[in-house]
Amino acid sequence: MSEYPPDTPGYKANFPARNRIIAALADATLVIEAPYKSGALITAKYARDFGRPVLAVPGSILAETAAGTNLLLRRGAIAVTSANDITETLNISLKQLNAATTKHLDPAATAVLAALSTEPQPVDRIAAACILEPSAALAALTRLELAGLARNLGGMVFVRRSRL
Repeated sequence: MSEYPPDTPGYKANFPARNRIIAALADATLVIEAPYKSGALITAKYARDFGRPVLAVPGSILAETAAGTNLLLRRGAIAVTSANDITETLNISLKQLNAATTKHLDPAATAVLAALSTEPQPVDRIAAACILEPSAALAALTRLELAGLARNLGGMVFVRRSRL
């Protein structure tokens, strides 16, 4: 997204204009990690200026990459510790999200969802069952968790969530 012509190179000075457009088009802005000086914080400022919700994932007070998200939380951003925090903020149900998401799952997420059960399984076992690299399986599991279709039990162990 940019207000510049298609062949314009990506200059650092142009990024805030792009971030403004992204914030204007989005229903909310979620910042997962950001140091104090970050384009994500610029996007969050624009979102707040536009009256859009700003959400942030809390991080360790010792991590430089969490300094910006923790700053956003101190300034009133909504803390996100699960997919429910996002769906509540946007006033959508996991049932609505499930219905919309399962229609558009990518092949990796479809395979991972088929491999999941209500019995806890480590990500490496899920990856092997799907013939995926563990990182690809984990990415698919994250998408499924956000859609309310999988649950992370901690320690890289996941289960299938029943449909709501």
